Amino acid sequence: MKIDLAEQYKLFLDRMALDEEKMHPEQKKQIKQTFYFSWAQCIITFKDSIGSEDASEEEGAECLQDQLNQVGDFIVTITNRQQ
Repeated sequence: MKIDLAEQYKLFLDRMALDEEKMHPEQKKQIKQTFYFSWAQCIITFKDSIGSEDASEEEGAECLQDQLNQVGDFIVTITNRQQ
């Protein structure tokens, strides 16, 4: 299994309704850096928590679900503010 981060970055821009061609060069640089550093932070966090030998499969699944819930809550909050 391989995840193409460049493709994920494009999907991220689409979800956020961002067009790199319309961005100021500094904004484009900062958005891309933020995306990649955030992705790296997630990988490190998951490796150190879910991927640790101490974590059971059930604990890992619960942790992932909790992360999905937190992200979902944030998205709903932001979406509600914009309406």
